[in-house]
Amino acid sequence: MIPITYLKGDATCLPINKPGARTKHVLIHCCNDIGRWGSGFVLAIDKKWDLPKKEYQEWHRKYKSWTLYLPPFILGEIQIVKVGEYHTVCNMIGQHNVKDLTKPGLPPPIRYDAIDQCLKKLMKWIDYQQVHIHAPFFGTDRAGGKWEIIEPLIIKHLSNNDVPVFIYKLK
Repeated sequence: MIPITYLKGDATCLPINKPGARTKHVLIHCCNDIGRWGSGFVLAIDKKWDLPKKEYQEWHRKYKSWTLYLPPFILGEIQIVKVGEYHTVCNMIGQHNVKDLTKPGLPPPIRYDAIDQCLKKLMKWIDYQQVHIHAPFFGTDRAGGKWEIIEPLIIKHLSNNDVPVFIYKLK
């Protein structure tokens, strides 16, 4: 088991490999199941790369038109988007809808079972590759989740399988 490393900084500033290193750096984050991209951590992703948003929106659009060769655009699915030679973004559909700020009594959009499924699928994709996972405190801000529930899922699927995980906090 490799414990989670907590860092201060920007999760989108993925490390550059040292000469000869072949480590893949995967930035994971939580997305909604309705195809909306425009607030929260995705704004930081947009400043670095155009492709994760384009691929996410295309996945949503094509799934709505019943394209059979794509995974379904539903809770618990992931989308792997290569943004550099050793850098990848993983869009994880882990929240239902978006937070309606006009209706404070509604349950938060986070779906822990979907996050669990996403991390399990991510681990299958990793399979024996040399990968480091980088992430913000995903699922806790706009999705309304609790880190004390999300962190054990990361440990279960990634840390317990010796995948280094780096969680970033801006402040």
